[in-house]
Amino acid sequence: MILVLGILISSLSSFANDTGNEPEVFQREFIYTHRSVHPNIQTYGVNTCVAVYLFNGDGHAIIAHFDASIKAKKELSKMITLLGEGTKAKIFGGVEGARLNTFGEIFDSLKYYNIPVVEFRQNERGSDSMSLSFNLETNEVSEYDEMNSYDTFDIVEGKLKRLHIGPKRMFRHMDSLGGGDIVEKQKSSTGFRPIF
Repeated sequence: MILVLGILISSLSSFANDTGNEPEVFQREFIYTHRSVHPNIQTYGVNTCVAVYLFNGDGHAIIAHFDASIKAKKELSKMITLLGEGTKAKIFGGVEGARLNTFGEIFDSLKYYNIPVVEFRQNERGSDSMSLSFNLETNEVSEYDEMNSYDTFDIVEGKLKRLHIGPKRMFRHMDSLGGGDIVEKQKSSTGFRPIF
């Protein structure tokens, strides 16, 4: 009984809470930040998409949410330039054996740029999906249940719109160090934060 309770508690310890106060990286978006500014960052719905966590020894980090439409090698080059020497990577998502191998493209691109991948995990089935919380102070990655959105409804709608009619590139999150891409707010907004 005690062993079962211990296993249950240890498995829950790798699960993060969703307070709605952590910036969320949307599909086809990345955030460049420092742990003193954002100690935690989240991304959700990582199924066939791939989440990449790039970090270095001085506390700077990038969390990116790639989909299959993105040229990973080109976009990763820009991100690695921001972090410089000592960059390491963690990769999450994609589906093992999928026809579109975004995970493999990213893994190979990081290898090309001599970036060590220190942790990776893929979804086993096409129905699997990860919501990930990145702790920039400890470099630990845990899963969470998406309950509260960081963005207001009009921002979420604007990010969805650019996915469908915008260019096929990575967008820089508005809260990135040095600023980010502007999201066109949608007028149908009610101004509330969506609850998932």
